[in-house]
Amino acid sequence: WMMYKNAAREDVKTSGLSLIRGVTVFNLVMVCIAAVLAGLCCIIVLIVGAASEPMILGVGIAITIIFAAVLIYMILLLSKSVKIIETVSDTLKTGQPGGKISTFVGVSCYIFGVICAIGALVQLFISPVAFVINGVYATSCILFGVVIDKYKQMIKAAAAEIPQPIEPIIQNNINI
Repeated sequence: WMMYKNAAREDVKTSGLSLIRGVTVFNLVMVCIAAVLAGLCCIIVLIVGAASEPMILGVGIAITIIFAAVLIYMILLLSKSVKIIETVSDTLKTGQPGGKISTFVGVSCYIFGVICAIGALVQLFISPVAFVINGVYATSCILFGVVIDKYKQMIKAAAAEIPQPIEPIIQNNINI
């Protein structure tokens, strides 16, 4: 928030955001490549399985649909994350609030946080190392969701503070 307020007055460096954006784009490319490879593998398995056992075809189609849904979700999540990073970077460079902050990413962070917290509880007595890793990841996911929500609220509040230009009222072809 302080960076946003100072953005209009000072030269703000966004190299950290550029680095995060690069890593996110790399992850997006890797998920897309994995989706293509997984799709090819599913097609091959379905063709081979259908020839040997008809039941395998039904199970294979169900697994393929679930897998495709997860990959589509990951692609949407990463692409919206890239958009958020670009929006934040543009806001810092210009000092003007703009762009949309995706609620989808914030909600996804909360969901991942809850899933990881459940995973941490499951690992509590099995593997203390896995418990700590899942606990830290759950905490970071939930905190990132909070940061996204807070940033969205503050940008909306800042946009409401910016005075809008007043258009002249034209009455009987005379400017008032």
